[in-house]
Amino acid sequence: MKCFLVVLFIALLTACSADVEELELRSSSGQVNLAQQVPGDWERICIFTPYTTGDRAEELSGIPGYIVNATDIAHSDSFVILAALYADESYSLYRVSMANVVFVNHSPECFGRDQAVLKTR
Repeated sequence: MKCFLVVLFIALLTACSADVEELELRSSSGQVNLAQQVPGDWERICIFTPYTTGDRAEELSGIPGYIVNATDIAHSDSFVILAALYADESYSLYRVSMANVVFVNHSPECFGRDQAVLKTR
């Protein structure tokens, strides 16, 4: 019985974790073109800046807030989360360290693929 409870507990923890890939962006001339650097044939991309809550992320993107909360973005200022949104309502999450790129004047928001050129410092 103990073994079953341990397995159940591990399964629940796994189900609540976010599948987030690390992504290193390259800034050129003070900007990043996300359409060229974020993989996949996504239609929209959302940027969740440090301290974005799961509720705000869900409001913007439709991604369940508990999944975004599992990325720890609500409690960290060392990275941003990019959420690539696809036509079939699936998504991919990417963690971008602010050690190599810092977006200028951005709050949590979403962009179409043709508007996904962001200014950086």
